[in-house]
Amino acid sequence: MIGEPYRTIKPYGEYFERMILKIREHIENNDDDYLLLMAGKTGTGKSTEGLHALDIYLSVEKLEQLKYNLVSQSKETFATNQHIISTSSKPRALIFDEANVSKRQAMTRFNNDLLDLYYANRGLNIFHIWCNPSMDIIDLPFIEERINGVLYFPESNKSARKVMIREEIDSFRHYYYFNKDDIKKIYLKEGKLTNDILHKHKKKCRFLGWFNKYRGCLKEVYLLGKDDRMKEKASTFRDRYGQDDLIDRGSVIKILGVNVNTVSKYMCKLQVEQDYVVTVSGRYKFTKVGIEHLKEAIIKGKRVQRVVGNV
Repeated sequence: MIGEPYRTIKPYGEYFERMILKIREHIENNDDDYLLLMAGKTGTGKSTEGLHALDIYLSVEKLEQLKYNLVSQSKETFATNQHIISTSSKPRALIFDEANVSKRQAMTRFNNDLLDLYYANRGLNIFHIWCNPSMDIIDLPFIEERINGVLYFPESNKSARKVMIREEIDSFRHYYYFNKDDIKKIYLKEGKLTNDILHKHKKKCRFLGWFNKYRGCLKEVYLLGKDDRMKEKASTFRDRYGQDDLIDRGSVIKILGVNVNTVSKYMCKLQVEQDYVVTVSGRYKFTKVGIEHLKEAIIKGKRVQRVVGNV
């Protein structure tokens, strides 16, 4: 294992810069995509190093031009940004931050479609960076076909200090770089891949690298996106588990004994917020007062229909 000397004043190590530039050269010469997986638990620095990679890989002009599309922090933004980046001028790069592709969600439609996308898409000349908390969804075919390299980010800097520096510095983070062959050998030996397994084999890495805090032009945009993602997650959690007085549309249909078309027809008689709310996922939830108002509107509407029918 090779460890490069730590430099306080630099944002990242020389080995990392060389690697990113070689990736750009590889993509240009082979008319191919490149997938670099950054694995490690939340808070270990994956996103920070991903932003450093974009600063090296793209020009300042390109970073400014596409700054709102370079980092995807949700399924929806990834789907949109992947299309935007694939149709932009070269060079092309994209981060899927906290991709969270794991066996716990292995059978979800999105995960299956995502893996299919990476199997099928070649020649778009995109440098893909996955910041993924878990390694356990990665199987041998995906390693052989799509993964080009892995950076493993441990939780502690203790072991890195012994290799890189003599002084006690808490600000830096480090990672272990494995190429495709390294990862394949580890998988064949262990039968699977996890963060713990990578940690066990860390001394077999190509090199031990380091990085400092990100202070580049994408910092503000990234933090805004991260803040929006956290607010959305909190809102989704609230809509799903909070506010017991709100009742979903399916339950309202059962309570009133009507069909979904009837509810949709008389929704215009209700007041938003007072009678119902629309969740971040686009679903309708009704207050108890709203259900009574909806019931009254349906009864009144049927009376009108009967009068018109009798005439």
